[in-house]
Amino acid sequence: MTRTVVITGLFIIMILLVGHTPGLAQTPESSPLIVLADGKLWVWQAADNSLLPLITDSGYFSSPSPSPDGRLLAYNARPPVLQEYLETFGGFSGAWPDDIWLMDLATGETRPIAVQPSPAYLGVEGHPNNVLARSRVAWSPDGTQFAWNEYMLGTDTAYLVLYDLATGVQRTIFTQPPQWGIPGPPEVDWVDSGLIIYYIRYDETLGDGVAEIYRFTPGADRPAVIPLDADLLEDTSIDILARYGGRDYYAALNRTDNTWVLIDLVTGEASRTTTWPELVSTTNPDGSLRVALRGLETFRQQLGGQASRFFSAQLLAADGTPLAPPYEFGYPDFTEDYRVALAPGGEKLAYRPYNQDTRVYGNINVWDGGETALNISDDMFIQSMVWGPQTWRFPADAVLEPVAFQCPGALPTRITSPSTAVVLPGNPNRVRDIPSLSGAVLGQIPPGEEFSVVGGPVCADSIVWWQVQYGDLAGWTAEGADAYFIEMTALG
Repeated sequence: MTRTVVITGLFIIMILLVGHTPGLAQTPESSPLIVLADGKLWVWQAADNSLLPLITDSGYFSSPSPSPDGRLLAYNARPPVLQEYLETFGGFSGAWPDDIWLMDLATGETRPIAVQPSPAYLGVEGHPNNVLARSRVAWSPDGTQFAWNEYMLGTDTAYLVLYDLATGVQRTIFTQPPQWGIPGPPEVDWVDSGLIIYYIRYDETLGDGVAEIYRFTPGADRPAVIPLDADLLEDTSIDILARYGGRDYYAALNRTDNTWVLIDLVTGEASRTTTWPELVSTTNPDGSLRVALRGLETFRQQLGGQASRFFSAQLLAADGTPLAPPYEFGYPDFTEDYRVALAPGGEKLAYRPYNQDTRVYGNINVWDGGETALNISDDMFIQSMVWGPQTWRFPADAVLEPVAFQCPGALPTRITSPSTAVVLPGNPNRVRDIPSLSGAVLGQIPPGEEFSVVGGPVCADSIVWWQVQYGDLAGWTAEGADAYFIEMTALG
């Protein structure tokens, strides 16, 4: 059967502005607890412990993301072109097309930020799909900008888009390489050290996926690439972004020995710790209530093909005093908003206990000097809840043990980061976009020229690679192969 869904850009905007003119059921308090359930956005009314619709139209929404000050809410909305497709076929596979909207929580005013291309095609015979899937919005720590990844259906490439609130200008700042696996818009996080994307890139040489972290600082020409050592992370499966000692880390749990592997998101250096992390308010981490992971528990009933253990956690006061007995937490990850939401100041939190028998998350409980169970219908499907910015952190008394760098088959490294180095006499040194012989050559550093070493080391192809900056040229260069190509001249 021929399927025709064609909507022009002007028609899209008209439908969105007329059919998506949401109003508040009631103006919410500043920085309210917002619940996403059944594709609708709701706001919790503490006075009578009820949920009221935040948006009163019949749209379908997802991925709510409040600004750091709690004044604005970015969210994804189902575009008309997808809604018409679903009404005809009843389902859709792969990454779903999304629009991005912005709401002023004080006034209820909403406006579209990113809609579908013109014309938008989905399932039209003779026309390739022309619709965009978009990730959740990630806010800058100062709340002046936000970013998202978007992906054109039918391709294997995602694009990082930055939006400036003051100017209303959005621009594409980074095109990611071809993805491995099922393509879509990867999630984006924004921490103090920059925009973070966990990415699995397709490596043609290996014919497989390679896990990397991209750290992008607005204003830079390209992101820093932090490859994730497959050998170091071989026994890990749970990963989060976390803070420790004023720095940002990628952290993964080794289930074999219950140690956490931490990768510094600036230097790429690896460490281990036996201390477990806790979730706190980003804006008030020291004065915040905490949700502290307490370890792994074994399910009473084992089910084939499912995890054999789950995490327990405990609610703590800001001084570390337990507020309640440990409870079943589930599985931590980058996005915690379907099980924990901290108020912006960290003085309250909402959480959903995990039921190890049913293996689903329960109702929402709010802790505000005591515990209140939200009045939510049993047949309402809770998808997420958001309140204020929050982050995982490792306590100040955590002890991090550096992981010794090893690169089998390579010359022993003689360089450290950060430092200044020079290309030794002979041939120029190639600078590639990734730390691999399969990486594209971006340029060369001539013999005798000094450059800055800003990241690394990374082991690939039996070569030690360093992230470097030489004038406007930035990328990865090899320390040597049969002989050394570069040497360090100064620290820092």
